[in-house]
Amino acid sequence: MIVRDMTNIAHTEEYQSNRKKFEILFSPGYLEGEKSFELSAGYSAATKNYAGKLGEYNMSVSETVMFDPSGAEAYRFQNMDDAGEFLDLIHHSNGHLYLLFRIDLYGYGVYDLTEKTEFFHVPKEPETFIWTDVHYNPGNDMLVVGGCATTTRKSTAHYARSTPGGIRHVARLRACTCGR
Repeated sequence: MIVRDMTNIAHTEEYQSNRKKFEILFSPGYLEGEKSFELSAGYSAATKNYAGKLGEYNMSVSETVMFDPSGAEAYRFQNMDDAGEFLDLIHHSNGHLYLLFRIDLYGYGVYDLTEKTEFFHVPKEPETFIWTDVHYNPGNDMLVVGGCATTTRKSTAHYARSTPGGIRHVARLRACTCGR
């Protein structure tokens, strides 16, 4: 079993400095396309995808805006690696509404629409776990995160019992690797 360093670097100066390198791609000249989709509870989202070269590398980034039922902007975030991005709206048993989304390739974000707070987790060591979807059961507060571990060809599911405070600290997940 390979153990990866899951220390959260999302708010470190080094990580934030690295994200700034991608800002040039968020301009009309790099826009590749736009897509809109419906979420639950009358919310919707629109994602703009951008692509271009940074140094010798081809990069693909995105910016997603979530709209409330009235059409007003509720939240906005940028993703520095948009391959396989996802977002989902979770109606938690504590009465809060959470937007869960993948940030960059190996991290995730949680935006609490009720309290207007955000939480990000990006693991220190790359090639950990890539989120592809989430499922929440309000009956037992169980959150299941589907995705894949980059070190194996097997499908992987991570799960955690969310806290009464909500779905902020999903970083403490247990892994269950299942064969395909």
